[in-house]
This record gives sequence, C-alpha cells and structure tokens, in this order.
Amino acid sequence: LEALRDAIGTLSGNDVDVDDNWATDTDTTHEKLSAAIAEGRLVTASQMGGDFEGIPGGHAYTVTDYDPTTRTVTLRNPWGHGERTDANGNVIDGPNDGVFTLTLEEFDDIYTDIAYEQRR
Repeated sequence: LEALRDAIGTLSGNDVDVDDNWATDTDTTHEKLSAAIAEGRLVTASQMGGDFEGIPGGHAYTVTDYDPTTRTVTLRNPWGHGERTDANGNVIDGPNDGVFTLTLEEFDDIYTDIAYEQRR
C-alpha cells in the first residue's frame, strides 16, 4: 500500500488517494476511475493475493485506461508479461505483453488497492 502511494507521489510530486478496493463499492470505483483517467492522472492497482488466472499476485499494475461506457479497465504489468490466461495457460487477448483488459467487476474481484494521483 505504501509502495503505491510512494510511487505515484515520487513520479508526480502530488498527493495520493488510496482506496481499499474490497471496502469501496463498484459505483465509487467507476466514478473515481472515470475522473482520474479523463483528467490524465496516474492510477495504480495492486493484486496482493496469490496468482489469479495468470495475473501475478503480490504485485502492482498501472491502470492505463478506463472506459466508463463499457466499464472496462485496461492494465499494464510493468514486467512486460504476466496477464490473464485461460484454463490451458494461454493468454486471453493474444500476445503476452503485460497489457490486458478486465471488466470493472473482475477488476474489483482481483485487485485489493487502487491509488489515484490527486492534483493540487
């Protein structure tokens, strides 16, 4: 949690708002992601559980986009690989480039904390 806060604070020089995703309702996450992405603010998310369907646990990801119409979250694993896989271990969206999209509900189920850059 501190790593999420520190990373955004160091990169932006701005304050950071961190939500415990499991204690934040989906509509609030929708509103906050919509605003942050529209305003070009940095957003990161952590997956502190074990690996989940190819998504490495105990790790932080960059939220690169959020589509409020389809309610889909696009994430990037900074390792450049490690993303959602099917039952056979194949990457769902094609290349294993670390970029993948989840529905907001899937995102809420998998990720534990979300950090939003706050502009001064």
